[in-house]
Amino acid sequence: MIVECQAWLEQLAKDNGVKDFAEGDFALSQQRAAPNVTILWGRETYRRSGTRVAAEDAVGGRTRTIRRKLFVRKLPGVLVIKADRTDGKPDGRAGCEALLKAYLLACARGPMDADGNRLRVRPGPGTWYPDKAASATLRRVELQLEFEGGVFEDEQRALIADVAPEPDGE
Repeated sequence: MIVECQAWLEQLAKDNGVKDFAEGDFALSQQRAAPNVTILWGRETYRRSGTRVAAEDAVGGRTRTIRRKLFVRKLPGVLVIKADRTDGKPDGRAGCEALLKAYLLACARGPMDADGNRLRVRPGPGTWYPDKAASATLRRVELQLEFEGGVFEDEQRALIADVAPEPDGE
């Protein structure tokens, strides 16, 4: 799930003109040139579910496919967006705002996992900071995200095509 989520975040960054996308704490260190967008992943959690999420009858009417969510997977992350003078405004905040808005709008759709299931993205609180790593003209926003997906199982069941009542034996 982390691979699909990271690819989705990177593609959103590229679509919005961001040149640098990085992962992990090292990308935020003061010794390195600041990337525009960084993702810090948290610990993924799993919870047993077993809920039925979909049922579909086959075209011929002989089988029914039932999809169950066996486990709920939750992956937290913190998206760090940094903006500098190249974003158009002298204080950098306008570029940060535009990129933050683009990510929030994209959260309504969310990415797809490897099996074609939609992942839910829940944005959390965002915190604004002046960036201490460089000059006072940089701005940084940290947006908490939670990706939710699942482990699914499809079960095929045969349907009874023709039912006729039996006489009582009299």
